Amino acid sequence: MATTPVIFMTGLSDRAHVAEALRAGGVDYVTKPVAPDELIARISVHLVNAQMIADARRALDAAGRAVAALRPDAAASWASPRARSLLGRLPDAAQWRAPLKTWLAAMSREALSQSADLVVATPDGGSLKFIAIGRAVSGDILVRVAAATADPGALLARKLAVSLREGEVLAWLARGKSNRDIAEILGLSPRTITKHVEQILAKLGVENRTSAAALAIRVIDHA
Repeated sequence: MATTPVIFMTGLSDRAHVAEALRAGGVDYVTKPVAPDELIARISVHLVNAQMIADARRALDAAGRAVAALRPDAAASWASPRARSLLGRLPDAAQWRAPLKTWLAAMSREALSQSADLVVATPDGGSLKFIAIGRAVSGDILVRVAAATADPGALLARKLAVSLREGEVLAWLARGKSNRDIAEILGLSPRTITKHVEQILAKLGVENRTSAAALAIRVIDHA
């Protein structure tokens, strides 16, 4: 399975061989002669880490979240079932993948908090939105994938029975923006945004903005 850790055990100790093994996907490199106790300890640590990764992926799968780890060539190192389904709408043809590759290259350099989302048209007449949410140690970009909607605020207002303005605020909450950020974006005062957030929480029956954002993301992802 993809989360099974691969440990190279060999008599080759040249740094070039070590680097090549790690680039190939190995998690560790042990040279001979091997100390059994050390080898067992290394295996134990990597198995625990692999189990933690597997548990996190299962949690994403169960929640129906469309999350993927994308390599620089726009191929997915890993994707949740929902993300895999959405990515299937984007062919391998260069003309469809080129914008995504360019965006991923920019995400590898820019601060993700300042990053812009990417919307890519799909051959079926729709579009996919890519939102950078983190970087993996491997260098992959962690993204949330969504079927792009023309107006997510209006969608949330319609689906969650909030006002159009509250839908707009909620859409920005779902993108991780603070009240002050949302106020600047919408041209309102932070105090007004705070009141909108309070009303949103009451209408949705949730306790905090994190829960509200999670609900909004589910609605947008499944639109």
